[in-house]
Amino acid sequence: LEGWGGNGGGSGAEELPMTDDYGTMSYRLPNAPMQLNGLKKLDTGIKLFETVDAAWTVVCVFDGEISCAQGYPYSVLTCMLDAGKGLTVRRSSADEGLTVLAGSGGIRCDLAGATEVLNGRNVMIITKSGDNYGIYLNGVLAYGAQLGYGIVQTDTHSCTLIAGARQNGEGAYEYYTAFTLDELRVYTTALDEAAITALSDELA
Repeated sequence: LEGWGGNGGGSGAEELPMTDDYGTMSYRLPNAPMQLNGLKKLDTGIKLFETVDAAWTVVCVFDGEISCAQGYPYSVLTCMLDAGKGLTVRRSSADEGLTVLAGSGGIRCDLAGATEVLNGRNVMIITKSGDNYGIYLNGVLAYGAQLGYGIVQTDTHSCTLIAGARQNGEGAYEYYTAFTLDELRVYTTALDEAAITALSDELA
């Protein structure tokens, strides 16, 4: 499954760049919403960590009861190898909220005061500008600072942003997760708070 855009691109890559009121996108989910049924994944082709100084914003809207036949973790988004450092949006157990930016500095959104809508619609927005990251869940800032560790590493450089699964340490896909993907965009800049607030309200 592919949308348009990406490195090498999916269908419609010739239409890039694509812009809206918020900025230029390197990827946008076509024919939304998309039902991920726990048997397939979506590979955007976007290498978020290909360069150290990259700036971007990932916007992900997901809905429905999230489940995985293999059990936890439930993987909404991943751009990393398991046990490494990179971007992830996952729930690791029944009593935990969503974790973002896995590694020694992973952020638990519920512990940071951001509320996940269980079995309902969630708007996740993640920004990167150099080593500075912002994590917003349903319009609430869960994290906004420079990470205390380097997230870019050799194996992460080649990882692409995928929805509905994760990659193990050898790069194989596992933990295929079922949910409805209502929207997925990757902007080529780190959006400011005014844009993030407007987007969160628009997509809620």
